[in-house]
Order: sequence, then structure tokens, then C-alpha cells
Amino acid sequence: PHYAPEICAKTSVVDFTVTMKGLEQQILGRVIEKERYELEEQRHSVLTDVATNKKMVQQYERDLLFRLSESKGNLLDDEMIAVLQNTKKAAKEVAEKLVIGEMTEAKINEAREKYRHVG
Repeated sequence: PHYAPEICAKTSVVDFTVTMKGLEQQILGRVIEKERYELEEQRHSVLTDVATNKKMVQQYERDLLFRLSESKGNLLDDEMIAVLQNTKKAAKEVAEKLVIGEMTEAKINEAREKYRHVG
């Protein structure tokens, strides 16, 4: 919408429009919530886990970079090697969880697609 500059200066215009795809996803979520509640709960859980794991990977990367930048002297000392090994191990575990989570999410989305063409 087009408003006069005086109005725009005193207000905040909020766009509440929803795309057709977004609306379709919301409705699909509601249908599945009614028909197969456990599937939608599992989907929310997997999405939360994947997001958490991605944040953990970023945190490991930031922590490692910080330690490397703050390191004084030889980068090959025992403490730095231990930090690198622990970070590598933790990152590998999180990466495995991410793969499992993404595979689970794909299976859930496949099951959700069966409900897409209603009517």
C-alpha cells in the first residue's frame, strides 16, 4: 500500500501476507496433527534437534578458531592437540547426528506428502 510520508514516519507498516506454499504447509501441518499426531511431534523434534546440532557445529568452529588465535607459542603442544582431537571427535558425533536427523526428516516429509492431495 502507498501511504503519505507523514503517515509512514509515524507508523510501522507490517505485511501479514502469506505465500500459497507457506499456507499450504501450515494447513498440511494441521491436518497431520489431527490424523497422525505422533508424526508431527516427531517432525518438530527432529527439526529442533537438527537446528541445535547445527548451532553446536558452529560453536565448535568458533571455539577452535578462538583457541587457535589465542594460542601462544607452539601450536603442536599437548594441550592444543588435545583440544583439536576433542573438537574433531565432538564435531564428528554432531555431523553423524545431523545425517541421521536429515534422513529422518526426509522420511517424515515423505509420509506427510501422502496427505497433501486432500479433496
